[in-house]
Amino acid sequence: MFTIIIMVEIAIIFLLFTYAIKKTVKEKLLKTITLGVICLFSILLILMDFFEYGESGYYDNVLDLAIADEVMLYVYASENRLRFGLGFSIAAFAVNLFVKISYYLDWTFLGNDRFFVIPMANLFLVLSGAIVRMLFNISAIRQVLREATIVNRVHEYVRFIFTIIFFLIAILCFCSSRMKGLPQHILILLSGSLFLFQFSIAFIKFVTNNSFLLKSLKEEVTKIEEVMRNESSFRRKSEADEENERMQGIYDRIVRLMLEKKPFLKEDFDMDDLSRYMFCNKLYLSKTINMFSGKNFRQFINYYRICHAMEILKREPRKKLAEVADMSGFHSTATFNMAFKMNTGETPTDWIEEYLAGKYRELTRTSLRPSSWVEQEP
Repeated sequence: MFTIIIMVEIAIIFLLFTYAIKKTVKEKLLKTITLGVICLFSILLILMDFFEYGESGYYDNVLDLAIADEVMLYVYASENRLRFGLGFSIAAFAVNLFVKISYYLDWTFLGNDRFFVIPMANLFLVLSGAIVRMLFNISAIRQVLREATIVNRVHEYVRFIFTIIFFLIAILCFCSSRMKGLPQHILILLSGSLFLFQFSIAFIKFVTNNSFLLKSLKEEVTKIEEVMRNESSFRRKSEADEENERMQGIYDRIVRLMLEKKPFLKEDFDMDDLSRYMFCNKLYLSKTINMFSGKNFRQFINYYRICHAMEILKREPRKKLAEVADMSGFHSTATFNMAFKMNTGETPTDWIEEYLAGKYRELTRTSLRPSSWVEQEP
């Protein structure tokens, strides 16, 4: 009978690990490794005691299940710190393996009552891990207060309830060691079943990230999560809208500065100068100009310089291009020609000729066709 129970326990743990591989291997490799370590060591502990004590190892088997449940609950509670959860699981199993091997080798320095030493060692592990986790939480208290949500609190309450249930089962298990006869066997079987059941529930929760297993309650939590996501999304959109409005205001001020003060007419005008004018960070100004004009700072400044140069050429179309370039803030005529072509699609000379031809058409109201093209009156 006991052999069948052992086989059922191992089969359940193996099926749980298979389920975990299907659910987590594509998402988080560290999560899969942690669950694999827990399953492997749990099966190892069960088999060690079974081969050592045989059919008389009922209570040892319950302790093994308690150890597996203890480690699983702690890893489940440390979901946000998977590396710490993995480290705790390895340390817990290592301690238990050491204690068991010491009893197999008849090392008496740990005492003769393994049914007392092993539970006390694991309670010490749980308390030590809880203290370390508490220290992590205290160090991150600001982040917790800033990012806490209803859903996170639900998860925390469920984990706390699981811990309380674990200690209640542990007390039941400890009491069974002091009883005799049929009541002892019943309590041992009950506590072992409860440890395995809680281990399975925590395992599935850790894989699926669900707070409850009941469908109705799960749907309620899903609704809460959806509301929180929508609220978070709305808050992000509101913050983005505020940021866009702020940047739009800065961009409007930049444009007014260009039109009224014309600082671009200075050859050495750069982002530092604009930053002093606007009392604003250079990177923020660069991002604003790029977002609302589609140009970088140099292209943006050259655009206003070309607009200024076109106004000069409209007034004085015969003016030398070198003089126009200098009056518009360009270092050289070559730079002026390149910027002019980039902004208008034409060279300054071609643009001037087309402009003059347009002015002539306005004056004569003709299409500048050769006289031979004009129809003669009969």
